[in-house]
Amino acid sequence: MDSLQRAGLIHAFFAARAPHRVPDASEPPTFEHLAVLGEHPLFERLRGKAEQAGIVLADRPAEATQACLIAGSDTTCPSHCLSIVVLSPEAAEDLTAVAADLALVVAAGMTELVALRADAERQQAVAYALKALRLPVTVSRQGSLLATLAKAARDDAANPRAAMEAASLMLAERGWAYRESDIDLLAIEALGYPRHLGGPHRQATLALEERRCG
Repeated sequence: MDSLQRAGLIHAFFAARAPHRVPDASEPPTFEHLAVLGEHPLFERLRGKAEQAGIVLADRPAEATQACLIAGSDTTCPSHCLSIVVLSPEAAEDLTAVAADLALVVAAGMTELVALRADAERQQAVAYALKALRLPVTVSRQGSLLATLAKAARDDAANPRAAMEAASLMLAERGWAYRESDIDLLAIEALGYPRHLGGPHRQATLALEERRCG
């Protein structure tokens, strides 16, 4: 009952409770009219869930369309729609030049919805829609937690766990995460960080506390 593994699993459990919630948002209605532009394997998955979720998922935008999911650089979103660019973690390492309202970073096991220009309410409305479409999603802002963790692990392939732990502290300082537990959740679900350890930020924080106490 007092093991570190039990504490880590409990931390991971609570981290997964509501990662799609934007703390500063009110309760905006879920977006119900979306368009998918371009080709991406994710789109077929979303199409299979749209009818059950009560969401209109069209192949082209219309007057009622509220947001566009965009794959590829040869597609554009009408000005009345929220633009959401779909990226791999490698393509999301630098989002400063991305001309979209939101970025959806897709990896096996988890996705991350990053607010670039969208306000909290519109990010929340999109996150609700993705959740209704049965897509596991974590919300963040300014830059991608997932892309940064993945890059750290690739750059130090001999010790990816330690690399993610160091990156997690940097991410917390940057303020990209709404909750520090979101960093842990993404690392566990998308990058294979051991669940029983609770995540890289938890481990890095524990190590800092031990050094201070020692």
